[in-house]
Amino acid sequence: MTDKRLQEIVPGAILTTGTRADADDCLRLRTAVSLELERDGTPELCLAAESPEEFRAFFDDQESRALVLRTADGELVGFGIATYRGESRLKFRALIPDFDASPRNVAYVKLIQVAPKYRGHGLQRLFFSELETWARENGSAYAVGIVSPNNVASVKNFLRGGYREAERFIFEPFGYERIRMIKELVGADS
Repeated sequence: MTDKRLQEIVPGAILTTGTRADADDCLRLRTAVSLELERDGTPELCLAAESPEEFRAFFDDQESRALVLRTADGELVGFGIATYRGESRLKFRALIPDFDASPRNVAYVKLIQVAPKYRGHGLQRLFFSELETWARENGSAYAVGIVSPNNVASVKNFLRGGYREAERFIFEPFGYERIRMIKELVGADS
């Protein structure tokens, strides 16, 4: 997405590296999205499994990157998180033959959320692109993610972004179906 296109969608948009100070705003958005999905009868579309403190840690550790998109007046538009830690990332080990080539060979795109009024404009793909750039710059050969097959928009964005479906599985303890998605970053277009 070009800077001009981003400014058309969100005039005065500012994309920054998230800090601990941003974490609570992002946590509120995550909570609001989870409640929205529960009300809609589709809680399986996005699972928030970590505690608030575990979530906040993604905003200030060396193994993760949080990006925050805000309007010019500071309203939170959305956020994205990628990390080199976590059990979910390790579940890809059997799917990527050289998973352990280096500690940062595989980056996990953990979560991307966009506020409801800004959805449908390609902002999720902007976060994918920016997080993949960070991963590539840190030596990652792969970016991976997990998505509900019922989250049609996110599945399409993964596929449009160059990811491929690697496997389907049941996410325990919730019993929801998930898809593991993989993208090779080495030599891949941004």
